[in-house]
Amino acid sequence: MHNLGISLVTHQGMTLEEAVEETRRRIEECISEFLAVEKDVLRLADRLTDGTVRGMRLGAAVRACLGNMRHWFSSVYWFHHESGRYMVDSWDDRSTPPYVNNEAAGEK
Repeated sequence: MHNLGISLVTHQGMTLEEAVEETRRRIEECISEFLAVEKDVLRLADRLTDGTVRGMRLGAAVRACLGNMRHWFSSVYWFHHESGRYMVDSWDDRSTPPYVNNEAAGEK
């Protein structure tokens, strides 16, 4: 589970299973959209690299941002996979993360 799933449970009233499904769907959609435009962005970087110093810098910046996004997807996945904070099986109550309480909502 990760923050999106926790928010779906807390604010949308989804069950844990529904939140997991919806989180997976949204993440897969984002990755599919990224992959669909990645080649276009690389072509843009090539066009920007027009032989000028400015063009070389712009092209390099676009490639760096694109690479950072690609690495961000995998690092976020591994962080949530490996972090005990998000391991649902370790929670006393599988429907509520141990670090979430209702004090902000006025409950004590």
